[in-house]
Amino acid sequence: MFPILAFTESTQQMVATFIVVLMFVAFLRERMAPEIVALGGMAAMVLAGILPVESAMKAFSNEAVLMIGSMLVICMALERSGLVAAAGAFYERVSGRSQQRGLWTLMLVCGVISAFLNNTSIVIIFLPVVMAVCRRQGVAASRMLIPLSFATVAGGMMSLIGTSTNMVVVGQARGYGLSFSMFEISGLGLAVFGVSLIYLGVLAPRLLPDRVALSQILEETKAKEYLTRAFVRGESPLVGKWYRETPLAKLRGIRLIDVIRGGVMVDTPFPELRLEAGDQLVLKGQLEDVMTMRQTEGLEMVPRESLGLEGVKVEAAMMMEVVLGPGSTILHKSLKQLNFRQRYGVIIVAVHRMGVNLRERFEDMRFMMGDTLLLEGPPEQMGQLLKERGFINLTRPKDTRPRLEKRGIALAILIAVCVLGALAETHREGGGSLLGSWGLPELNFGLIALTGALLCVVTRCVDTSEIYEAMEWRILLLIIGTVGIGAGMEKCGLAGHLARIIVGAFSPYGDLAVLSGVYLIAVILTEFLSNAAVAAIITPIAMQTALSLHVDPKPFVVAAMFGSTLAFSTPIGYQTNLLVYNAGGYKFSDFCRIGIPLTLLLWLLCTFLIPVIWPLTHLP
Repeated sequence: MFPILAFTESTQQMVATFIVVLMFVAFLRERMAPEIVALGGMAAMVLAGILPVESAMKAFSNEAVLMIGSMLVICMALERSGLVAAAGAFYERVSGRSQQRGLWTLMLVCGVISAFLNNTSIVIIFLPVVMAVCRRQGVAASRMLIPLSFATVAGGMMSLIGTSTNMVVVGQARGYGLSFSMFEISGLGLAVFGVSLIYLGVLAPRLLPDRVALSQILEETKAKEYLTRAFVRGESPLVGKWYRETPLAKLRGIRLIDVIRGGVMVDTPFPELRLEAGDQLVLKGQLEDVMTMRQTEGLEMVPRESLGLEGVKVEAAMMMEVVLGPGSTILHKSLKQLNFRQRYGVIIVAVHRMGVNLRERFEDMRFMMGDTLLLEGPPEQMGQLLKERGFINLTRPKDTRPRLEKRGIALAILIAVCVLGALAETHREGGGSLLGSWGLPELNFGLIALTGALLCVVTRCVDTSEIYEAMEWRILLLIIGTVGIGAGMEKCGLAGHLARIIVGAFSPYGDLAVLSGVYLIAVILTEFLSNAAVAAIITPIAMQTALSLHVDPKPFVVAAMFGSTLAFSTPIGYQTNLLVYNAGGYKFSDFCRIGIPLTLLLWLLCTFLIPVIWPLTHLP
C-alpha cells in the first residue's frame, strides 16, 4: 500500500495551501476538467495525511450527491412529459411581436421554473426557442440571452434545489451539523429574483448591444453554392506539396470537402495532407469561385456533363447552428484529434468564440463549452450527431415526442417531493421534523428525492435507459471532490487560519462587515472560477469565520451560498453564462457592463437582508 505522508499541523497547512493554489491555477487554465481537478486535490490531501481516508469516503456518501442525482431524474421526467416545452411554447405565444413583453415573459417563466429545476437544463431547452423568436421578430439574440441566463441563476436561489451550488454548500454545512429546510432561503431568494428582474427589465434594453451572432453567418451562406471535383494530374506541380501550401488553400471562396485516393477517402487532416498524383478533390464554392479554381495549374476538372456544377439542395445538405453544452464528447479536443468529418459525416463551416466569428484556421483549436459551431451535412448525419449529448441545436428546437399522458404524474411527483422535503427539513421546537410529528418516518430530503426519482421510473415518466442520460456525472463528481477538499481544509486548520485573516481585516468594522466580506470574497472568486468549487472552498472558511466571532454560523453560510452563485460580471461566473456567451455573439465587456452593477446591487441587498432573516446571534 502506498504510504500516507505524515506532517505537523503547520506543515499540513502549507501543503494544503499549495494544493488549493494548484487547484485554482488548474481551474483557471481549464486544461483538465474541473471534476478531475477537484478529485485530484482530494486524493492529494489524503496522500499527504491531511484528509483521513474515512472523511474522504464520506464525501462519496454526502446527501447532496443523492439529492442532485435524484432531482436530475425528476427534471428529465418533466422534460420528457413536455411540461418544460409547454412553458417554452407559452413564452413564444405570449411574446408575439413585442420585444419588451417577450423579455419580461422569458425572465418570469425561466426564473420561476429554475427554482425547482436545474437552471443549466432550462437554458439549454430555451436557447433554441429564444433564437427562433428573435429571428422571427427581427431582434438580435444578444438582447435576450444574457437576461435568460441571469434570470435563471437568480431564480435558482428561491429554493435549495434550484442550483447545484446550493447543494454543495448544504452538503458542506451538514458536515458541521448545520441543516437547512428546502425553502428556508426562499425569502432572500425572492428578493434577489425580484430586484434582478426589475434591473434587467429596465436596463437590459439600454445596456445590451446588438451583436453579430453566428446565425447571421447562416444567412450569409444561403447563396447558391456548387460542388465539383478535380483530379491532380501526374505531371502537376501540386504533387508532393502540402495542401496548405497550394493555391487552392489560399482561395477564400473554395472549401475542400473530401480527398479520395485509390477509391478510399483520406482520413488525414487537410492541413497535414500532402497531395499525390491521381488524388480526387471534392470541392465546394460559389460559381465565380469555382471558375477561378479552374485556372489552377495541374488540376483536371471533371467535365460538366459528368458531374455538372450541381447546386447543393436542401434535401441533400443542410446547415445548422449548435452550441457545445456540458457533457459534450468533443470538449477539450481539436478537429485534428476528432477526425470530425469522417467521424460524424458533417463539416464545420465556422466556429464562434469570444465574440469572434472564425471561418479558417480553427483545426488546432480545442473546443470549449459554449463554443458555437456552424455545421453542414446531410440531414441523416446531422440528426445522428444531435442525438449525442452536449450538442444544443440553435437552428430549431429539438424535435421530440413528449409523453403528454405523463404530465400530471410528473408534476405530482415534483410537488410531493418539494412538500415532503420541506416538512422533513422543518424541525419542531421539541425536536424532530414536522414529517415525524404526523407519524411518518423521519426521512431526509435526499431519501425523499430518491423515492420521487424511483416513482418516475416505475410510472414510466422516464425509461430506465434515460436515467444514465439524466445524470450530470461531472457535477456529481465535482461535488464529491470539493466536499473532500473542504473537509481537508477544516481538518488541517487552513480554513480556520483563513477565517482569522478575514476576521482581522473586517472585524474592526463590526460583525456585519465580516459577513459582507465573506460574500464579497465568494463573489469575486466565482467571477473567475467554478461556482461549485468556490462554494466548497469558501463554506468551511465562512463557518470558521463565524465561530471565531462566536456568532451563529448560518448567516455566514448563506452569504457563502449566495456569493458563490450571484456572479454576473464575467461569462465565467456561471456555466449558463458560458452557454449564452457565444450563442449571442457577446463580448467579454458586455457582461461587465450589465453584470457589475447587478452584482454590486445584490451584494448590498444580501448584506442587509441576511442579518434580518438570520440574526447575527452571539453563541454562549
